[in-house]
Amino acid sequence: MRNFPKSLVLGFLLAQLLHAPLHAQTAGTTPAAGNATPPGQAPDDATRKIAELVHAGKYAEAQRLTTGLLVAYPDDQRLIKAKAMLEKLLAAPGPATPVPNANQPPNGAVPGQPSSRTGTEQLTGMDKVDYNALIELVRQAQQTTDLPQQTKLLQQYMDQSALFLQKHPEQMLLWQLRAVSAISLNSPLAGFDAAQKLLAAGAADSNDPNLVQLLSKLKLLGWMDQQQSQALQLVADNERKQQAESARAEQLKAEHDKYTFPAAHAHGFSYGYGHMTMNENDAVYVAAEETIRFAKSDIRELKVFCVARNMCGMYFYPNDGRKFFFLAVTEDVVANRKIVDNATLPPSVFGNAAVTRWKFISIDKKTLGPSPAARSSAPANNPAPLATPASEPAVQSSALVNASTPAVPVPAAQNSAPTGTSAPLATASNTSVLHVYRPHHLTAAAQKPYIYVDGKKITPIANSQEIRMLLAPGKHTISVSKKYLENELPINDLDMAVGNEYWIRVDISAGAWAAHSKLYIVPTDQAQLESKRMEEIRIGDVSMN
Repeated sequence: MRNFPKSLVLGFLLAQLLHAPLHAQTAGTTPAAGNATPPGQAPDDATRKIAELVHAGKYAEAQRLTTGLLVAYPDDQRLIKAKAMLEKLLAAPGPATPVPNANQPPNGAVPGQPSSRTGTEQLTGMDKVDYNALIELVRQAQQTTDLPQQTKLLQQYMDQSALFLQKHPEQMLLWQLRAVSAISLNSPLAGFDAAQKLLAAGAADSNDPNLVQLLSKLKLLGWMDQQQSQALQLVADNERKQQAESARAEQLKAEHDKYTFPAAHAHGFSYGYGHMTMNENDAVYVAAEETIRFAKSDIRELKVFCVARNMCGMYFYPNDGRKFFFLAVTEDVVANRKIVDNATLPPSVFGNAAVTRWKFISIDKKTLGPSPAARSSAPANNPAPLATPASEPAVQSSALVNASTPAVPVPAAQNSAPTGTSAPLATASNTSVLHVYRPHHLTAAAQKPYIYVDGKKITPIANSQEIRMLLAPGKHTISVSKKYLENELPINDLDMAVGNEYWIRVDISAGAWAAHSKLYIVPTDQAQLESKRMEEIRIGDVSMN
């Protein structure tokens, strides 16, 4: 028979214990009729969270969560047994011992405390409000199952109670709660300070089992000795620093991976293959044969250029007058070092990254650059922008904005009417305006396919026709189709902001067996120019409920 690790067996038993039904608890805890959780028992979602952490092998996190819950529910047998098992799993001192329940502040004194000045009878006015607020912070920390939130609340308690106890050092319950919070937060010096205050008040002679157990816990941790507490505090601080550095490194790696794209770099009539990373302040292209680095401040513009109808890339123009052309491609292209059909991605891959990471804006329908404020702060001796070479063909109107890849945002015209429209567009304050227009083409000229919004048939659209409609703000899917007309390129998840206008052009081309419809998001100025002489049809609000 296979020998399972002891920790695995204990973890399994612990998870089973925490999933035990409520009616299996000890006598006297049977819930009253209609109650989901008996009095004194932790909520099921809290114990379920501990079980999930155990299943995931996160015993230390499960220990911290059990610590907090035991303060609020010291008689819950599931938590008590979970505490014992977690101690065995970690082979180290277990979670903090429960102290008097913060849900029941003492009336006059903490049970077992020799001092009579431990309650709130001497507190009045805002001091009493502040005291109750501190107790509420601990209560909220006890009740949450979100470990980061629990840590945040306990840290708030430690910060605020330190100020309060400078004025009212006699409040022993607050010192007890500081000791428990210090254990949860692994703050040895704060635990040492709380221990000294409790000992000075005579806690060592207390008959309160909770307080006695708390002092024992502090003793076992080594927090009764000042020098040892200082040494342990350095260790804890270093661990937290390392954890923060590790978390930051993971965040940077995630951002690096998110903004790293397979790319092909043009060398005359050939390409090199590597990866482009758009960082916050620069861009780096790395390939087997070369590495190219651009500082964000050194790039005056990015411009779309199409080498073929369905093969568009992006030119990077540094201030020194050079230019570098990149195609966004698939990983297979980089691996095979060969561009094949349908293996290139839209230039919006780079464009979106420049907008997000560098805060570049649209200069025109195919150009991105720094914002006017950034340009005005640039050195005055920057070279003037280079004109696009005459050999570069006109860019496809959909190059910057692609239906399947939301691309470089283009400012929408507000309350403006396209040339030839008799009345200004009335943009509703709580809706978005969508224009769908179809330029005149001979292909399928007699057909009137239907416009669909989120799968709902709206209205047919004819050659040389523009349809204007109102939609609820949010993401919408737009398509145009009909029998014998294949819907090849719809607009998916178009995110429409309230009060803004969006233009979609319908292109219908011939196919081997049927015509194909393709939709493109088009910048406002270009769309208004293309739809200038079209018939406009307004159909009002077509929002989906």
